[in-house]
Amino acid sequence: MATITAGDFRNGKTFEMDGKIMQVVEFQHVKPGKGAAFVRTKMKNVVTGAVTETSFNPTAKFEEAFIERKDYEYSYNDGDLYYFMDQETYDMVPVSKDMLDDSFKFIKENTPVKLLSYKGNVFSVETPNFVELTVTKADPGVKGDTATNVTKPATVETGAEIKVPTLDGDIPYTIPEGTQNGTVFTVRGKGIPYVNSTRRGDLIFRVTVEIPKGLNDKQKEAMRAFADACGEVNYAKHKQFFRKIFGQGKK
Repeated sequence: MATITAGDFRNGKTFEMDGKIMQVVEFQHVKPGKGAAFVRTKMKNVVTGAVTETSFNPTAKFEEAFIERKDYEYSYNDGDLYYFMDQETYDMVPVSKDMLDDSFKFIKENTPVKLLSYKGNVFSVETPNFVELTVTKADPGVKGDTATNVTKPATVETGAEIKVPTLDGDIPYTIPEGTQNGTVFTVRGKGIPYVNSTRRGDLIFRVTVEIPKGLNDKQKEAMRAFADACGEVNYAKHKQFFRKIFGQGKK
């Protein structure tokens, strides 16, 4: 194994000390007027993240630590074990939950990650800086609450809970006649505030038109009355809607 001395320290250099993997954060060569020179060093335990400061004799020797960072894909978890697939060999590697940091709660299955290992032993999982997740639950904001930096809880698809800026509660908006399923509308200036600005983005929403199914006789009669009330002109525009309810035609 290659060895280095404290005199070789550079920011980011990794080495093994007392069975721990350490990384140099800051260093300074000090040569006092009296006494021996030394290297004042701030270092981080790459496994625990703990930062310590100490001084070394410039000739102190350490085993250089070569950390491997390899591409994997998160597959699934089974209890406290999380399995990752090697992108080259397709082998599955189990990693204990204890080795995952708080950012992993935002990682869903099939997300690319990097596994960090030393001497063949995985000690950390490096997650992407950015992920795209779907919000599965979010309570409405408090109406009229437009104060800066007001947040509310929201749950994303991985089950993690985050804080998001609130909007303005219920906003009156008139849906135009004849709006089709999937139509997207934009409400100007009612979205999330820009960072470090009083301006706000736009609120965008999509309309879902649901055709009623399984109507009982009373409900069908009410729908027929509605169809008749539309008249021949309006009915021509909406005949497809009524056909889906009553069958091939209005009865």
